[in-house]
Amino acid sequence: MAPRKRPASRAEKPRRMELLQQLLTEGVTRTYVLAARLQVDERTIQRYLKEQEGGADRRIVFYTELPPRILQHMRCYPQTWFSARDLCRVLSQPRSYNSRMGHRALQVLQREGLVRARREQRDPSSRRMCTRYQITEAGLRRAKGEASRQ
Repeated sequence: MAPRKRPASRAEKPRRMELLQQLLTEGVTRTYVLAARLQVDERTIQRYLKEQEGGADRRIVFYTELPPRILQHMRCYPQTWFSARDLCRVLSQPRSYNSRMGHRALQVLQREGLVRARREQRDPSSRRMCTRYQITEAGLRRAKGEASRQ
């Protein structure tokens, strides 16, 4: 069995980025060669190259973009309880939104006191549970404030 690679340490990232830049100036362009030289996964090299080109980290963009959109939608239906999946299905213009991102965004909103959560059965015939969220008064005030700024 082949030895497993050790996950790349974040503390070593600046050194790896510097070494990557050196290799690129030497003319090494194949991602699998760069990955072998830096002893990281090829996907890590692809992320580094995208970062050097000025590509934004999509998680940061979506997490700053998604909560206000969730609040705006929930403001239209203040008495309704939504699951993360329901909201992402309604808001999914970029296909890369998924229910996990929606769930995390809703957890952030819950910690801020803008939504409340409850656990319940998905439907009467199922034993599976899901978390549903409803906007609070503080959430309504914030959503109205964001709507007036636009």
